[in-house]
Amino acid sequence: RAFLDEVCTSTMVFEGDGRIGEYVGGYTDWVAEKAKQEAVVARAAAEAARLAAANAQTAAAKPGPSARKLTNKERAELAELPARIEKLETEQAELSEKVADPELYKRDPAAVRAAADRIEIVEREYAQTFARWEELEALANG
Repeated sequence: RAFLDEVCTSTMVFEGDGRIGEYVGGYTDWVAEKAKQEAVVARAAAEAARLAAANAQTAAAKPGPSARKLTNKERAELAELPARIEKLETEQAELSEKVADPELYKRDPAAVRAAADRIEIVEREYAQTFARWEELEALANG
């Protein structure tokens, strides 16, 4: 190891999961770098655990929006959201199929651009609708 530390300018290390890492320096430099990385990961995990505990205490201390019940308007909205989500999924699948057709690119490039733009809009609407459905479900089960 001492010889390698004096001769090597970089070290290639099998890190597991099929990954090979390259480190500047010899074996001793790699061991030191690995220890630093493990310390950083440990600190990050400890900080995340501390924040999760603090958030759990804060959430338990004050009642959130889930403490209220659904209004009639929200119940009606919740009832129609699954159909809206399904409609958006169907439209998204149809548009994706349309855009995947190579002949459309030759026949009508403008239609491809329009379909791609509509896919973006549908994806945005889908995300918003799904988030609203999750929110109302949480209130309903709450």
